[in-house]
Amino acid sequence: MVLFICSTPFQIMNAVNIALTILNDEIIDLYVLDHSPECYRYYLILKESKVFKQVYFLKTRETYSLKKKNKVSNLLSYRKKAFNALNYKRLENNIPNKESCYESIFVAYPDLPTQIIYYYFKKQNFEVKFNLFEDGIYTYNALNKKDSWLRVRFSRMVFGSYVLEDCKSVYAYKPNFVNIKNKGIERLKIPEMKKSKDHGFEIINKLMGFDESHIEYLSNKCIFFDQPFGFDEIMKQQSKLLKIICEIMGPENVGVKIHPRTQENLYQDTCNVINIKIPFEILELNFDINNIILISVLSTACLNPKIVFNEEPYVILLYKLIELQGTDNAFLDIVLKVKNSYNNKNRFFIPETVEELMIILTRLKGI
Repeated sequence: MVLFICSTPFQIMNAVNIALTILNDEIIDLYVLDHSPECYRYYLILKESKVFKQVYFLKTRETYSLKKKNKVSNLLSYRKKAFNALNYKRLENNIPNKESCYESIFVAYPDLPTQIIYYYFKKQNFEVKFNLFEDGIYTYNALNKKDSWLRVRFSRMVFGSYVLEDCKSVYAYKPNFVNIKNKGIERLKIPEMKKSKDHGFEIINKLMGFDESHIEYLSNKCIFFDQPFGFDEIMKQQSKLLKIICEIMGPENVGVKIHPRTQENLYQDTCNVINIKIPFEILELNFDINNIILISVLSTACLNPKIVFNEEPYVILLYKLIELQGTDNAFLDIVLKVKNSYNNKNRFFIPETVEELMIILTRLKGI
């Protein structure tokens, strides 16, 4: 038997894709964790879908999520999380299928609740195989970076090992992009998501609340992906670049996809606002976006069309035009891999100056 543990829409989409393709002959259970208000709805739909033998919903957010507001609440939140981690049997007691025994467990991101579930079932079968599966940029560098000694030591103290050291396989859309220190870990390819209206296509659309009317959001020639940077100065720089884009392309041709964590709509007087809750990948699944220009400072939404669907829309990344501090080199490595994997290199741009950006936009205005 196989178990998937998911907590985000993208993870669930990928679990469904893997279950219906690579593992279509396996008996598969699914855990949906309550990381967003929509997760319970996903759970109810998946129970009826018959993709998985059993689907379980587990509440973890109240106990294990951090609520950051100020220094005092941050300290109390971390203290609460550490206390609950040490008392992990509290979550173990809520595991609904304690009698199950799995040969293989698939994890997209090993947060604390996911680790507790994994280690519980590892006690049931010490030979259980731990697999990492597609969760965006994290998947491609998780096994190549050095984790903090505190996290590793804490994990070994509580669970007896560090979870990523148990990893045997990585399932990714672009396995050749995956950086791994341990050469004994297997890289396996997930088939690109099909745009044909098969069982998986229909289930994913139903899960994410897709509606044909969503095509209106792709009427914009350019889509700018807002990112909720924590510093006002960075947000101002992002807004300034958006104004330049609107001046050249025309505000009627530019739509801004608001990030779910953005607290305030800064763009309503600048151009069209795309404020929908469904992942952008759902629009990609249902419509042809090859002639749309995707623009962001450094959003994975601009990379996923190539990674997940092997498609090549126009992409402009602006991170060299903004004073970002602590930009992850591993992330930039994936950016360059995506850029270099484009068959048409004239569709992917990383301008070095504002002047270069203006030249690129002027050129693309005529496509």
